[in-house]
Amino acid sequence: MLRSARHLARRPFPDGIHRDAAGEVRLIVPVKTWEDYVLLATEEITRAGADSPPVARRLEAALNDLRHLALPDRRPLIEHRLAALAEARHGYVPRRLVRPEPTRGGVPAVPRLAAKPKKT
Repeated sequence: MLRSARHLARRPFPDGIHRDAAGEVRLIVPVKTWEDYVLLATEEITRAGADSPPVARRLEAALNDLRHLALPDRRPLIEHRLAALAEARHGYVPRRLVRPEPTRGGVPAVPRLAAKPKKT
């Protein structure tokens, strides 16, 4: 999935608004955003693989590679994912790894995450 994100790193994303010849909005469709793709590619791996040093190293390397390819306005999300990976490697997964505001229509971008239980 991160390989696909590399192809999307510099690509413009449609806004989902379709207009007629006069410029009137005729159709609005939901579209995936850069954030949607990055979260899809990294969230589950971060939660499930952070305890495995090889998995965490490969994910970190892939995110760093993606950060160098991405447009400047897309880099903060990648840095946020790197921070989430670092926290997960230390046994803590924040309740919410993504943006606090909802997407269009009030539907959250991803479900809230439960905190990872501390190892005793």
